[in-house]
Parts: sequence; C-alpha cells; structure tokens
Amino acid sequence: MSKHKTSVAPLDFPRGRGQTLGMSRGTVILLAIMGSMVAVHIVLWVCVIMLMKRRLLARSLLFVMFLFLPFTFPMAWIWRHQSNAPGPGPAVLHVCSSVWLGFVLNFCMCLAVALPVAGVARLFKRRFGAKPLLRTVFCVAFAVTLFGMINARFPRLREIEVEIRDLPENWHGKTIVQLTDVHLGMVQGNGLLRRVAKQVDEVGPEFVVITGDLFDGLVVDCHAYVDGLNEIRARKGVFYVSGNHEGYHSVEEAKAALERTHIRVLDDEIVEVDGLQLVGASYPEYRLIRTTGKPPFTGAGCRKDIPAILLYHTPTGLGSNYGDRYSQQMRTYFFPETGFELAREMGIDLQLSGHTHGGQTFPFGIVAGFIFHGLHRGLHRFGDFSIYISPGVGTWGPPMRIGQNPEITVIRLLPTSGE
Repeated sequence: MSKHKTSVAPLDFPRGRGQTLGMSRGTVILLAIMGSMVAVHIVLWVCVIMLMKRRLLARSLLFVMFLFLPFTFPMAWIWRHQSNAPGPGPAVLHVCSSVWLGFVLNFCMCLAVALPVAGVARLFKRRFGAKPLLRTVFCVAFAVTLFGMINARFPRLREIEVEIRDLPENWHGKTIVQLTDVHLGMVQGNGLLRRVAKQVDEVGPEFVVITGDLFDGLVVDCHAYVDGLNEIRARKGVFYVSGNHEGYHSVEEAKAALERTHIRVLDDEIVEVDGLQLVGASYPEYRLIRTTGKPPFTGAGCRKDIPAILLYHTPTGLGSNYGDRYSQQMRTYFFPETGFELAREMGIDLQLSGHTHGGQTFPFGIVAGFIFHGLHRGLHRFGDFSIYISPGVGTWGPPMRIGQNPEITVIRLLPTSGE
C-alpha cells in the first residue's frame, strides 16, 4: 500500500470564479430550502386553524410556533456544535425536529394528492368537506411517517451480480459487501451497527467496503462506535473511504477512531487483495475549501493488468482537471461529472458509490435523479466499466425511508460472458 502524489493540473475555470459560482449557488439553494420550509409550515398552519375554533390567541400562538419550527433542525446542530458539554438536549431536539420535518414533508405530499382528487370528485358532483378531508390528510401523513421510520430501521440484503473483465479465477463467484451512508450520530448508533454486523456475518463476504458517510453531522463522538464497528468482519478485511459528512465534523477524528478498529482506511491509496485492486479515493475535505489543499486523486499507480474496484463516495468521476480539492468539491456538489472518463482511463472495472441515499424518501428520488443524470441508484454499465450506487444503510434529515429501502449490498463477482 502506498500513497501517490500527483501534480496539480490546470483548472478549467479560474479559481476565483469557481469559488464565486459554488458559493453563490450554494447560498441560493440554502435560502430556497429555508424559504420552502417556512412556506410549507404556513400552509400547515392554515390547515390546522381550519380545524380549530375561532380563537385569535390560539391562532396567533400557533402562527408563531409554526414560524419557529422550520429552524429547529439547524438549531439542533448549532446547539450541539457550540456546547462543550451538550448532554441529551441537542440530541433530543435533533431527533424531534427530524421526525417533525419528515411529517411536514409527508403532509404536503398527501395534501398535494388530496386536493386534485377532491377537485376531480367535484366534477362528478361528489363533495368532500374541508375538515374531513384535512383530517384524512393528517391521519395518512402520520401513518406514512410511522411506516417510513420503521422501514428505515431495518436494512435489507440486496444481492447483485457484476461481471468483471479478466477476473482472476480465485474470485469467480465470490462475494463482497458494500456499506455506505450509515450516518452514525444522534439518530443511528451501535444498535444499528450490531444488526448490520449480524447480517454481514450471515453473508460471509471476502471483504467489506465502507464508501463514506460512516459518521454523521457537525459534531459526533466517533470513538463511541469503536466496539460496534469491530463487530463488522470479513475474511480479507474491511476497507473504508471518507465521505462528505466526515468532512463536516473532522476527518482526522474519524481516522483516529478507525485506528482503534480492524478497519483499514484508504486515503487516496491502492491496495491489492489476492489479485484484485482496491482503489480508495477520499472525498475532498470540507475544511480544506479555503486552502489549496492537496490535489485531487488521479489514481497514479493503478495497474491495468489486473482488475480494479474504485471506492468513491459520490457517483461522480474523480476528475483530473479540477486542480485542487476546493474545485473538486464545488463541482461534485453543484456540477457533478458523470462521464467517468478518468476512472475508465485508469482501467477501473467497478466503481462503488453512495451519497444519494437513492433519494431516501419521496419525492427526493426524482431530485437526485435529475442532479446526477439518472445515476442516483442501482447498477449501470458503460462498456467494461460499471458503477453501483447504493441507497445506503442509514438516514440523514428525516429518519425515515419511503420508496427506497435501506440496503446492505452483496456483490457477487463474475467473469464477463465468454471468459
């Protein structure tokens, strides 16, 4: 195993312009999200007061409360981040605000379905009273939220088969396991890790790969999960690359915690496992965006005479023309490159990624599909190059999954047809 240094390639746009584009677009997106949250809470407030008696004080208090609720989710992060001895308060606020966020989302989706249905019913001279309709919407939204929360707690094994050119005979039919986006923190913890470890043990893979976002959030005690992580085992080892969420907190702390486990961190490194290359590309660190940092990983040293599996958190190309980690991160967030030219030039046979959660819950699957050009989940093949995007194990934001199950991916390696 060795680290490979690469020379800085020229940017395809000036650095200052890239920063301005990325930051301005990020600010617009953040403001749009918060504005949308305030708007949907006002809609929810209007629906609630329609079910209440006409009491001005109660309506006014509810209005103030509903204007406050959209900000509880970021407030939980700020509280936890600023407190030296946070205690249970920030965690409780985070969980409650996350569940509330999911309920509001589901309420809006149910209302968006109910109103057109009521409108069509009127054409056939069937009328639904406003109050019975709203009560139904509230009940359905509650039921959907409860289902999504239960569904998110139980990852499923999903088996796929991937053909790899010139696969060594000793790997024919062998299985590996991919875990991604576990998001250990204020919602997921050692209980989830133990369930995952038990399922992985039942599979008995040759090795396990963890493709980023193992830890969650701005503040998390990574060392609290050492025992749980040590329960995840495989014959030839467990390998890890970082994701964007490790960068929000501390990649170094995540690495320090993993040093206390048997998990091997691949930080822009290549390791050979019985004639198969694992190429581990770290996610560009958030804390380096204001500095030049090290140049993006370009896979120098990757051999083309033996198969290679690339571990990279996002379903995007590595990009040899980003120049530095800042530009790579901005492009990954806002202008994802899904041509995978560099990976294919390197001779990568299979890329394993996560990040998107498959959308996690409706309607974000549609949004993720649009942003990543349809490469937000599942197996995709481009000639001899394949990429699999796992929806992941855990959750971020609303602790629920609707329309996309949590997944432990079991990958069976096969030689290409005719070999």
